[in-house]
Amino acid sequence: LKQSPLIPPGLARGARDRCPRLAPAVAERSGPAMPPKGVPTLTREQLLALEDEMIEGYRDPEFQKRLHDRWDAAGDDAREQVRARQEVCLPVQLGVITKYGFEASVRGVNHSVMMYTKLQHDKDFRWRSEALTWLINPALQRAPRHVDILIGQNQYTLVEVLGDYTLSYFKRRLEEGILGSKVLYAMSLVCERESFRSVMEDTDTLPAPPDRLCVLKPGAVVKMLEIALRSKVGDPTWQPRIGDFIIKRSIGSGAAGVCAYLGTHMYTEVKAAVKWPAKPEEAHAMLDLHKRLPQGCIGIPPLLQYGCYEEKQYIVTPLYGATLVACFRVMQAWSMEHRWPVLCIIGRIVLQRLETIHSCGFVHCDLSPENVLHGSHDDKDTLVLIDYGLARRYPGGRPLKGHHGSAEWSSIRSADGGERRPEDDLEALGWIMAHGLVGEPPWVRILKGAYPEWANQEKRDATLKQVQRAKLKLLESGWENMGGEYEIFAEAPEELWSFLRACRTTTAAPALPNYPALHALLGAPEGCDPMEAEHAFVTFALPWLRQA
Repeated sequence: LKQSPLIPPGLARGARDRCPRLAPAVAERSGPAMPPKGVPTLTREQLLALEDEMIEGYRDPEFQKRLHDRWDAAGDDAREQVRARQEVCLPVQLGVITKYGFEASVRGVNHSVMMYTKLQHDKDFRWRSEALTWLINPALQRAPRHVDILIGQNQYTLVEVLGDYTLSYFKRRLEEGILGSKVLYAMSLVCERESFRSVMEDTDTLPAPPDRLCVLKPGAVVKMLEIALRSKVGDPTWQPRIGDFIIKRSIGSGAAGVCAYLGTHMYTEVKAAVKWPAKPEEAHAMLDLHKRLPQGCIGIPPLLQYGCYEEKQYIVTPLYGATLVACFRVMQAWSMEHRWPVLCIIGRIVLQRLETIHSCGFVHCDLSPENVLHGSHDDKDTLVLIDYGLARRYPGGRPLKGHHGSAEWSSIRSADGGERRPEDDLEALGWIMAHGLVGEPPWVRILKGAYPEWANQEKRDATLKQVQRAKLKLLESGWENMGGEYEIFAEAPEELWSFLRACRTTTAAPALPNYPALHALLGAPEGCDPMEAEHAFVTFALPWLRQA
């Protein structure tokens, strides 16, 4: 689609072929264009009024007939089509812009377009731009139009060739039977644009995807419409909108069921991870944490958006890749000599993430293989630490009970409940590395057997104590003095046990653990750069993981 002379670059949109819009960061940096001397400066209301007059001029049947005739005469030659459109549009443009003080020339048209740079994020300007783009492009008018109709949380996608862009025309077509059966009293339907959540006027233009037409009331007419839509397009898709993101499918779950979804932004169509319902404390912790993070910090996800949906908290973060569980699954086919060096690199990266949040006055409190994801920074692969639903300030954070967090990987001390410490996060990292090295530890089977009765406090507490004793005995007595199922630890290197024991050494608050010593236990060269592990992950660990 060629750029209309009326629509500022990056804002013309039509059907599914939308021209790229100026990124917000670029718009903020460049700022609005300054008009040349002698050119009138219009207010927002005047600019919108100018566009309304332009829309009325383009809707005139005589204009539309001239436009289509000239377009057809141009054939398939794109240059001739553009020239034909400009020649037909110019008289209408000049007749409008001169009322607002612009000179009656192509230069005057260009000067009027410059005025709209300051409205590029204005919702009222956006739908007018859509209308103008459609009205001066016969190819768009003749193409099947996608209209996404939202009734409750059900989405119906209607593909039709429409003779007009307005809501009133669409309602009339519904009453005439565009869906195969007539929707009586369709003119009484009350609708909203999903992006703006304000009642539409009949003269407003229909929203183009990814925006959606929300049909609200009256109930009896909406019911007739939904029956007709099901007959025409089939069963709906479930695509609710949470914040500015349309939910596509589930991508993760927690103890309470599905809580992570793939969402796409309504305007940019950028994919993101939407967590709903989320604990209110998680958004607060992430906001507080990011205020304290050092500049250039990597591996801690930014909070893109947060709020309430159906009276429950949601948070939106970037979409990342596979979890450590997928990495561990690949590594089980390797020999111990290959597994351990790769695990050490992973361990050093996660240790670096923990050191960052500990130095900002927080402890994570829920470290697990599912909460470490494959991500990227500056187009380079790395690991990202997610899920701050249990994060607490340290020192002085609110205490947690023994069952809070992932018991499979949590520290020995945390099973007793109380205030969590940085050492608890570090020990959890050690148990995660043990899992990657030998597979599921024996106490995972014990926990899986108890989870169906996890609501039973007596059963839960007894299981947590049993797991606590197993971890403690393994560290103090070694696998040789435990059951045969612990023989999986027979080939575990001494560095793993040294790391776990070192993590159990507590440091008086507010002092933090000796992170360089822990890095050294995981094979970090003495005096190495903090980015050493990131480089090793890209150059050594990833090739092995991808090779499998």
